[in-house]
Amino acid sequence: MRIHHLRIQAFGPFAGREHIDFDELADGGLFLLDGPTGAGKSSILDAICYALYGTLPGSRTGSRQIRSDHAPADLAPEVLCELTIGDRRFEVTRSPAWMRPSKRGKNKTTEQKASSLPREFTPDGWKELSTRNDEVGHVLGSLLGLDREQFTKVVMLPQGGFADFLRAKAKDREDLLANLFDTSDYARIEEEFSLRLSEERKKTESLEARLSASEEAIHAEARTFLAGREPMGEPVEQEEAVLASPDDYFADYRARIGQIHRLAEAEAQKLRTQRTRTGDHARALEERRRVFARLGELQAAAKPLWTGPWRSSECQQQAGERRPGRGSARLSCAGQQCSGRLAAIHIRLGTAAAMAKPGRRHGL
Repeated sequence: MRIHHLRIQAFGPFAGREHIDFDELADGGLFLLDGPTGAGKSSILDAICYALYGTLPGSRTGSRQIRSDHAPADLAPEVLCELTIGDRRFEVTRSPAWMRPSKRGKNKTTEQKASSLPREFTPDGWKELSTRNDEVGHVLGSLLGLDREQFTKVVMLPQGGFADFLRAKAKDREDLLANLFDTSDYARIEEEFSLRLSEERKKTESLEARLSASEEAIHAEARTFLAGREPMGEPVEQEEAVLASPDDYFADYRARIGQIHRLAEAEAQKLRTQRTRTGDHARALEERRRVFARLGELQAAAKPLWTGPWRSSECQQQAGERRPGRGSARLSCAGQQCSGRLAAIHIRLGTAAAMAKPGRRHGL
């Protein structure tokens, strides 16, 4: 916003018509409103605020004591402000309600209602806009991006108003500065990051829930596996209470399960050795059974020879009595053959009996 001209008539301490050319003052850069107390410095700012919003700033909002008490009775109070907002140039003329002289009115005065006359400069010249007081303030305020309260706190601080701004709530200052500097882009960026943060937090919570469920499942499976396999379960449970982090728990589980695996492997090795010995013993017993069976067969085969007529003494005696001469020689030869067979059977029976003794074949 840039103010070009300001005209004040019968307004505040100004009894007559005053004209201020701000373009001429602005050529030198910054300028200062200076003067003694009551000279009308604040009234110039009041006139600008009244031209834009139709009310006075600060606690005097809605005050009807705007017209100068020193002005002629028939001189209407009026403020004209020419300004540029963006690339649009406006001229606003406002007149507050006042009691003008009248021959017919009560006390020879009648109330003159407030009026507004805004115009916009176009290529075809000045064009009149709405004449409703509330609409003029709304249009200009929307173009400025500030309502009257915000305008008086940022652009034009009344006396003591800056302290009020500093003491204002953070939310109020935030809204005011956001409208003043148009932080909508930053607000959208902040909202986008807030949405992303919310989504990432949801993902993190989901992952943490899954991780916690997995940890609980591992704990339950590990405890189930260890239950009954450790010789001292109660002291181990007491040691588990000392562990702080999941890593400590899992390291403890790995160590304990590894110890159980090593014990199981040692026990399996013992069982394998015992199985080998048992197999050897079973084979030895089978061999003994086979030898005893063979011994029984040989004993059954030798029994007729021991009890039959082929014993050597009887054979020789019978041979001598019945057939002397050449027949006797044949019988003698048969007796010798019988004696040889009996000796061979004795040797085989002795060998089988020796082999059948326990522990003889496999050192058992």
